[in-house]
Amino acid sequence: MWSDGSVTRESLGIVAKARAMLYVNGQVYPVSFDNKEELARIKVTDMIIVEEEGITDVLLDAAQKYRIALVATAGHFVDYVTDLMRTAHDAGRINVCVLTDYDIDGVNMWRRANEKMHINIKRIGITQEVIKWFHENGYDDLDLEDVGEEYTPNPKLFRDVDDQYLQEKRIELDSIIQKVGPEAFWKYIVHQLETEFPGPRDYREIVSEPEPGDYYPDKIIKFLEYIAKYTKKVYTPKWEEIKESQLKGVKGLLQLDDKMKLMKA
Repeated sequence: MWSDGSVTRESLGIVAKARAMLYVNGQVYPVSFDNKEELARIKVTDMIIVEEEGITDVLLDAAQKYRIALVATAGHFVDYVTDLMRTAHDAGRINVCVLTDYDIDGVNMWRRANEKMHINIKRIGITQEVIKWFHENGYDDLDLEDVGEEYTPNPKLFRDVDDQYLQEKRIELDSIIQKVGPEAFWKYIVHQLETEFPGPRDYREIVSEPEPGDYYPDKIIKFLEYIAKYTKKVYTPKWEEIKESQLKGVKGLLQLDDKMKLMKA
């Protein structure tokens, strides 16, 4: 409509949404072609690719405690996601896995991604066995009928090895979480991770080295706080004078490195 370029999509508030977001340690990163290599080197032991974005929101707090990365997708493993999975897997330091609903779409999405990447990314998503695990861990009143629901799957997606249960019914992640709660579901995720990846994990780069100040006695901390307050009280009048006389309304440009050295002298 505006061939001269006077109005852009961005000026109208129309921006492309990232098809996948990586959450780790309270930070959020869009997964893109430009940063997939960097994200594949994040300091975590495990990375879970989640089929549903809403499920990621529910698991964020628990995952942060374990320093586990969650990648929320829009229901499809776009190229950037599979590239991230392959790169992180090939690096050999991060356990990469997929969390999907137990339906033929979720199973097939995980299966086709592996075939595309020519590697074996494990799926830790639910199966009918999830009921047995919850029964063994204090949820005796949870039955398959409580979480299974009828659906109409695409018959072309089925293979001979697929569970016949999926021909008529499915189990969604949401259904499990609604019945047992996020905390119990996360315990199941931890169980799955430890089962599928029984090897040792290296936390040396994940746990930060303590700083000397972390071990200061209370008396030392209070003394340092006193020194800081006293020092600030001494230099504050001169600093206020410098701001008003030398830094306000400056004509031209300042070489700030040199200027800051003079102000500290």
